[in-house]
Amino acid sequence: MVLDSAPPGVGEPITATTQGKPLWHPAFHASPDLPERLIAGREREYYTWFFREYAHDKAAVSEEDITEYLRCYQSPGGLRAGLAYYRAGGEDAKQNQRYAKKKLTLPVLALGGDRCLGDGPLRVMRAVATNVRGGSIPDCGHWIPSERPDYLAAQLLAFFDGE
Repeated sequence: MVLDSAPPGVGEPITATTQGKPLWHPAFHASPDLPERLIAGREREYYTWFFREYAHDKAAVSEEDITEYLRCYQSPGGLRAGLAYYRAGGEDAKQNQRYAKKKLTLPVLALGGDRCLGDGPLRVMRAVATNVRGGSIPDCGHWIPSERPDYLAAQLLAFFDGE
């Protein structure tokens, strides 16, 4: 299952926007050391902005949820570990291109929030797998499990039941 994301380096590029502008944070997060210097001590402000701006339902990620995320990001090495996801993107893209030469045959569910990546995950996964279904979730931003939990649960049940 892929939720509002896609493996880098394969399929057509996905154009995602927030506030009507292209995403800026992947390149920033991939920069060595600078994000840690600018975010450290301001994690609550920084991550709360993401949880609000990348959501269609601005209240879907609660203050309690954010506090739990911050507990992890503020632990020793937590921020650097979270940013490592973006820093690995170049190497991930190379590996994905190599592995994508043979398509996946297992069933794949690829969903995107219509206010973020839309049907982009579905399109990308069709480039690397033969048995893909999914689409765009209406009235949803990036945080699918928090914004549309019932819709996601129904999609998962149908997927695992083979419907």
